[in-house]
Amino acid sequence: MAPDVSITRDVTFRETDAGSLALDVYEPTDGTDRPAVVFLYGGEWRGGQKGRFARWAVSFADRGYVCIEPTYRLADETTLQGMVTDVKTAIAWVRANASEWGVDPDRIAVAGHSAGAHLAVLAATTPDRDETAPDGVEASPEVAAAIGFSGVYDLRGGTEASEGGGDDGLDIIGGTGDKRERRAAAVSPVVHVEPETPPTFLAHAHDDGIVPVAASEQLVGVLQKEGRPVTTFFPETGGHEFLFSTWSVAETMDRTADFLETSL
Repeated sequence: MAPDVSITRDVTFRETDAGSLALDVYEPTDGTDRPAVVFLYGGEWRGGQKGRFARWAVSFADRGYVCIEPTYRLADETTLQGMVTDVKTAIAWVRANASEWGVDPDRIAVAGHSAGAHLAVLAATTPDRDETAPDGVEASPEVAAAIGFSGVYDLRGGTEASEGGGDDGLDIIGGTGDKRERRAAAVSPVVHVEPETPPTFLAHAHDDGIVPVAASEQLVGVLQKEGRPVTTFFPETGGHEFLFSTWSVAETMDRTADFLETSL
């Protein structure tokens, strides 16, 4: 049976110097006060586009969630801080337009894969940081839960956990010396975990050849040290794209749904 889902594409949510940013909305065809999930695609902060999470969005809309997949500017258009501002603007847009889309503004989660996981968790751990707060937006970008798939959460460098966030010809951090260290810390979610950090679900395959599982394990340790709720799913195989793989997508979706059911 086909999912009973309505899809609205290319809704503009932000104007930037690089052009308009748009999002797609996947929603159940009925219901009100529904939980929402903002999905963020990956692409090493340098590529990717909305639509990568279409299968997930359809599946979770069929489960009763309003799913939003926004675009965000990439490294040739902005900084990492600019990217997380785009993400926060999308979250704030969901909250500001909650009544129109039948969303419960207190039950919004953010989820992402790879670079999108980094941005999702960074947004979740820094909702009120002035340097990444969207200008002219009154609604809060705070989320009730965060989900990271195959993410890197420490861009300060020098450890196994920071691999996958390195420079491959297009510098995503900028600066040198102390300035660079400060910028790297500012965009590293592990630095910003605090008692208010929302419940977090981290999933990462042990055989990921792009971002080592140590990246997620490090964040798990930081969350546990702060006493924050964290749920994990670390399959042995599946690689960097395990959540989109035929053999593992169903289990990954089910575990994600279980987390959201208890967190939102």
